[in-house]
This record gives sequence, structure tokens and C-alpha cells, in this order.
Amino acid sequence: MKVLVVSDSHHDEKILNDLIERYRDEVDAMIHLGDSELSADDPIWQAFTVKIAGNCDFGLGFPSHALLQLGDQKIYCVHGHHSSLKYGLDQLTNEADEAGCTIVLFGHTHEAFCKEENNLLFVNPGSIVQPRGELLEPSYVLLDWDDQHYHVDFYNRAQRAIPGWQFTLKKIVNG
Repeated sequence: MKVLVVSDSHHDEKILNDLIERYRDEVDAMIHLGDSELSADDPIWQAFTVKIAGNCDFGLGFPSHALLQLGDQKIYCVHGHHSSLKYGLDQLTNEADEAGCTIVLFGHTHEAFCKEENNLLFVNPGSIVQPRGELLEPSYVLLDWDDQHYHVDFYNRAQRAIPGWQFTLKKIVNG
């Protein structure tokens, strides 16, 4: 399974169209984790498996979170602005555990992040337009997995892998 994960695109429809054009036939799912600032009925969303409401997304049509089953992995998708991220991953951990998930995808902080903790894989793709934190380059993620491992690769707007931002972690299987 291979998933494209992007977040915090803040009105940049061009980059989303570029990603759709590049990856539509190469990934099993495309996920936007909020703060697109586009209308929920924008035709661009037809290409996305999941689109989530961020704190800058207004109007109806965006869910606050989503659960996605892909192969043997259950994925919890959320923007994160209601998950007390300033205080750590505890609330996200509880939300994902309650839903029986193995992967947590979140945005909001604009900070690229990949970590296995509490028997969960946490990934934040950063912001595709306004990065913050350790990786100050706009980014998105390609996440895939095999029988043994997750592979989390961060890419820049030019669709090139960002050196030092490739992660291979032992796969988590719940149940």
C-alpha cells in the first residue's frame, strides 16, 4: 500500500493539482489533513480519498477526522487542532487507540514529524507551503508498507526526496 499525505496547503491549489497529476496512478490513497482553505465542494477533492477540516477550513463538508482501512492497517486522520498537540501526543494516542488504529496522520503544527510511540506510527507531513520546526522546507509524505516495515519519505514541492527525511520503522499490526 502506498499513500500520499499532504497538509496545510493554505489556498495553494496549484501544488495540490501538481501532486494529483504526478501521483494519481501511483498511490492507493491521497489524504489531505486540513487547512486547504478551499471549498468542500471544490472539484479537486474528487482525487482525494480523505479530506479533513482544519482550523482554517470553514463551512460544511469537511469531517473533523476520518478512519481509513488500507490492507492490514487502520489509519486515523485528523488535523490536530483539537488534540492538544502543544502538550504532546497523549490525546492523539487515546483517540487512535479508541478507534483501533495503527497509524496516526495529523497536521496543524506545520512541523514535519515521524515517530513510533505507544505502539502507533505518528506522521505529520509538515506544511506544503508554510513549514516550521526542524524541516524548513515545504513538504508532503509518501507512506508505504510491506510485511515488515513502514517507509515514510518526505518530499519537497519539486517532488524530490528531502535528504535525511526518509524513515523505515518496524511495522505495527494490531489485533
